[in-house]
Amino acid sequence: MTGPFLGIRAVTPSMRRGGGGAVVNICSTMGNVGTAYYSAYTASKWAVRGLARSAALELGRDGIRVNSLHPGVVSTPLINSPVAEGERLIADFYSPEPFAVPRLGEPAELSQLVLFLTSADAA
Repeated sequence: MTGPFLGIRAVTPSMRRGGGGAVVNICSTMGNVGTAYYSAYTASKWAVRGLARSAALELGRDGIRVNSLHPGVVSTPLINSPVAEGERLIADFYSPEPFAVPRLGEPAELSQLVLFLTSADAA
């Protein structure tokens, strides 16, 4: 929560001077639902979602768009590589079966969405 807050606070003056801009915070699906055993992580993602919504309302009149993305599990080294030698992969704990799209997300998919949200087409 601290990073997104400080990031928005840091870029707002220059975006105002420049006539606008776009901020995209990467959140998580856990920012929309409660999740057992992940209380601190879930709470921080709810906070980032709330920050984005509030900042969007505060900064929109200055031409600054603020969005947050809420991906599910994304196929990254954190998910697909052991955190420590001998540890199970985090991916071993996830089954994509209950997902609306039953697979892990790909980083390139998120990148494309961020590119769109920061483009003039998303204005």
